[in-house]
Amino acid sequence: MSNTRKNIPATPPAASNNHVTGEPITDKNSESDSQPVMSGSAHNRESHDNAAESPGFRVWLRKMINEPVALFTLLLVIFTALLWYSTDGLWREARSSSEVAKQAADAATKAADAASKNIEEFSLSERAWMSLVRMEGNPFQNAHDATGNNVGNGFIFTAQWINSGNTPARDVVMLCKSQETDLTGQYNDLDKFGLNAKPEGVITPHTTVSCPMIVFDKSINALIARKARLFIYIRVNYKDIYHPSIARYTDTLIEVKYGGMQGNQLRFLFPTIKGDAI
Repeated sequence: MSNTRKNIPATPPAASNNHVTGEPITDKNSESDSQPVMSGSAHNRESHDNAAESPGFRVWLRKMINEPVALFTLLLVIFTALLWYSTDGLWREARSSSEVAKQAADAATKAADAASKNIEEFSLSERAWMSLVRMEGNPFQNAHDATGNNVGNGFIFTAQWINSGNTPARDVVMLCKSQETDLTGQYNDLDKFGLNAKPEGVITPHTTVSCPMIVFDKSINALIARKARLFIYIRVNYKDIYHPSIARYTDTLIEVKYGGMQGNQLRFLFPTIKGDAI
């Protein structure tokens, strides 16, 4: 009997159907052809590195280094952009400062105008005001002039003025004059009057001063008989302490009219024809 052993091929084991789901059977000694999944940041870095190492960027960088004109142009563009940015900021700041300054100037102007208005209103309420408050006529008899001559009878018409302001009136001069005209005479003729001046100096507040005018019986009798007209023109020149350079005046034109008898006295009326105040 021969002891020769036959080589019987081994039967390959049957594939098991009991493998675990989700665990692929792979040859650990083989290498996979699939690419690994990379995160977004790593992918971006790789893209940036690729861009930096790309031939186009290297050519551009080499051109900037090797060609001074191109580099200068680039630097000039950058400098111009920075200069524009700085100039724009300065312009905006200047415009803002200008607006603030304009608002401050407007406020100062308004304050000055208000102060000036208040001062003017105060001066108007406190300054001197010379006003006519009364006219009266009183008879006289056997009057004598400065030389002792008898000048006869007549009336003294007196204009009374008052400083109705709260401060003194300075350089006060009272001017007064009476004039007799015929029935057709007009008060414009009074421009030809020779005014009698009566200096008064300083008139304190709420003080009354008088300016007398003498009219003789001849003119009074013509007035009573309605054969003549009688006018009285009075004017006061003065200054106030707030505006010493301004010459002020108050003037009044009055026509004297016969008003009949009051008891045994003649009564006169004094209607105002015109009156001006500055």
